[in-house]
Amino acid sequence: MFSHYTRVFGFARQVLATATKKPTLFAPLAMNILLAVPVHALLIVASMFVSDGVAMMLMPVGLSALYFIDYFAGGLNTAMVYEEMTSGNATIGAAFKRTLKSAVGIVVFAVVSGLLDFAVQLLSSRRAAIL
Repeated sequence: MFSHYTRVFGFARQVLATATKKPTLFAPLAMNILLAVPVHALLIVASMFVSDGVAMMLMPVGLSALYFIDYFAGGLNTAMVYEEMTSGNATIGAAFKRTLKSAVGIVVFAVVSGLLDFAVQLLSSRRAAIL
């Protein structure tokens, strides 16, 4: 009855088993962490030293950058898993080329996500101020 929903766990097990045999498949995850953590820290520090107005303008840009890093790393991951499953030879270079082809879409999606995230934060903080 629930086999349609549980198939994803079987696929996840296959991907993790493949990744343990080929650690290169963890490169997008490492890249995501190595890029996103400093960007996030920079946003925190920058927001402490600028006026509230500048921080409010900086936040959507920073959020969009963080979403871009995350989505690009997800694209790299998907491309590498695809290459590994189809050809048995996943490389970060080939995955990077494949993901770059989608860079415009990733930017658009990251900007929309960043703006929506900012809007939700703004509205929830105003709601909390009213209550």
